[in-house]
Amino acid sequence: MTMASDYSDTDLVFGDLRHVAAELAVETSSPVRVRRLLSQFITLSQQLTEIMRKEYGAATGERLEARRFPSWTPVTELFKRLRRCDYHRYPITIVVRETQYFAVGDIFEDDVGGAEVAFEGTWDLGNPFAQDVPDGIRLLRADPATGKKTDEAVDPVRRSYVFVLRPRTPELAAALTKAGDDDVHTLVAECFATLEAYAGWYKAMLEQVRRPASG
Repeated sequence: MTMASDYSDTDLVFGDLRHVAAELAVETSSPVRVRRLLSQFITLSQQLTEIMRKEYGAATGERLEARRFPSWTPVTELFKRLRRCDYHRYPITIVVRETQYFAVGDIFEDDVGGAEVAFEGTWDLGNPFAQDVPDGIRLLRADPATGKKTDEAVDPVRRSYVFVLRPRTPELAAALTKAGDDDVHTLVAECFATLEAYAGWYKAMLEQVRRPASG
């Protein structure tokens, strides 16, 4: 005997979307994992909106008008374009923006009370299946007598990485500019928050149509 489920198809897909968003939020070291999770998020966001349309039509006999939802943003518009691009034109790619922080006292002879200096660079991954962030900035000491660089590297106090979406079409570049950020983690978090609000709006709309009119 098959038992009835309390979960709709929308609930099921949204649960998967939430899971992928949560996994991506804590993945900050593996470029290939970030890229794959981003692709999964894009695919699931497309599946979610399609399932909602089908489910709404089957339950009400009416067409779901997503444009009536008041909280779409430039970020969600970017993800709509990413879905089309990922399916029909190019796979999604990312690059890494690295910042290295050095203690000023490790670079200069004078210790200035724990001050730091930061250097930033953006690296193409080269290998799209890279498990680790490629080596980036390498700061070399100078010979104090000649001023020429030596082979002795200065180790950074700490590093930070930002995984950056790389637009591959002029349309995506324009949409990314409107979104106001290129950080994959920030973009996914904002898109998920909007889709979560949209899911709540959708359920309210569905209940409103299903609710029988009072006599």
